[in-house]
Amino acid sequence: MRYNLLLVGPSRSGTTSLWNCLRHPNITNSIIKEPLTMARRKAVDFDTYVDESFMLDFNTKIIFDGTAFGIGNIMDARKCLQKLKKIKEIRKIKYILLFRNPKDRSISSAFWSLYLFHKGDAYFQKKRPRFINEKGELVKEKFVKGIIEQMKCCRRTFMIVADQIGIENIFVTNIEKIQSEKKKLFNFLELEDHSLNISRYNSSKNKILSLKHLKEKQKMLEEYKKNEKVFDRYCDIEIKKMRQLYE
Repeated sequence: MRYNLLLVGPSRSGTTSLWNCLRHPNITNSIIKEPLTMARRKAVDFDTYVDESFMLDFNTKIIFDGTAFGIGNIMDARKCLQKLKKIKEIRKIKYILLFRNPKDRSISSAFWSLYLFHKGDAYFQKKRPRFINEKGELVKEKFVKGIIEQMKCCRRTFMIVADQIGIENIFVTNIEKIQSEKKKLFNFLELEDHSLNISRYNSSKNKILSLKHLKEKQKMLEEYKKNEKVFDRYCDIEIKKMRQLYE
């Protein structure tokens, strides 16, 4: 049987909220939100990917991989989509772009990276964010530059996805208005209308943050306030460019 593959992105834009609330008799969500299987550099057989990541039934028409897609590495995003397009079991690739204010998304992403670093996350210990030095302290210049780069990254990824799978296979929305666009969403997915229980799920709400992390977060906020006009200017530019792509 052939399936539509649903991808979602970018990170820190409400992807977890959407993965939790988008439940439909014909959609099978990945067992865990981010299986990451198809993002591996080493080729993975599609059957192995399905067996590892989903529990399918006879009603399945769409498999929903909740991995926040394509933000970390632009070249990996291109290669991954090219690989997915060649898999005969995939009928169509659908992509939901959650459009969050670039400034808010960028700062949220930076805070989350900082939190994981101080928590001792293996990936971030091995590949330390460039705005954090060896002592785990904020580096002002790299923090400012990093947030501006994050703002640009979403647009570049969108252009790659549009080029690879076609703009007609991209649904642009945000987590705040998806409830009002429910009918459009299910039309896009080629499914019958269904309930959509949006709850502002926050995976970090119940995390206990260390004192060190809270101090670092405060430093980040102070640096953000110092450079607020710079961020706002770039944010306005990026929003304008993004809207020109899909409007």
